Amino acid sequence: MEKPVRPYKNISEFRYQLHWCGAPEDLQWPCLKCRGRGCPDCEGTGNGTREAVLAEYRKAIALYEIEKQRWNELEAARRSALKKLTTKEIEALRELGI
Repeated sequence: MEKPVRPYKNISEFRYQLHWCGAPEDLQWPCLKCRGRGCPDCEGTGNGTREAVLAEYRKAIALYEIEKQRWNELEAARRSALKKLTTKEIEALRELGI
């Protein structure tokens, strides 16, 4: 498992990603379903709500935080296990490529 990378630095970067994925640049808060193209949910305007975009951003960050916590737990277990090994055992593992 690789160390998780934060998906977005801030809400502005998240909104930029929405525009990059096809939403017109003039929309401040694009509809998340149609990416600003127009759909029945936004009544064809392409406009979404600030709350919906913030909720989606928070969800992405929450998933990252869960993944980061899991990685930190695994890393702590690895370090704890390595502390119990002798120098020769560590060298042998390195030779094996582990």
